[in-house]
Amino acid sequence: GKVVGSVVTVFYKSDAYYLMGANENNFAHCPIAHAIHWEVIKYLKQRGISHYELGIQQFGTLLYKLPSAKEVSISLFKRKFGGVILPYFIGEKFYSKK
Repeated sequence: GKVVGSVVTVFYKSDAYYLMGANENNFAHCPIAHAIHWEVIKYLKQRGISHYELGIQQFGTLLYKLPSAKEVSISLFKRKFGGVILPYFIGEKFYSKK
């Protein structure tokens, strides 16, 4: 009768986006987020949602980013659901009065 985990997902048309999740620290029976994500995926599939965006993927050290072991591990978890990885290009623009 106690909440031990949650996942917040938003969906629009044929796409869904994972926003955040939480786990009860004292619940150590199993990694509950894994089961919740799987149930979300089954639910989205029933509703005809074709894409579930789980967020950024960390593959290892880059010139501009040094991900932690935890970040790399989370990305590996995300990739195990299958799907495709699409590039997401990011840039910065700086304004100066000079």
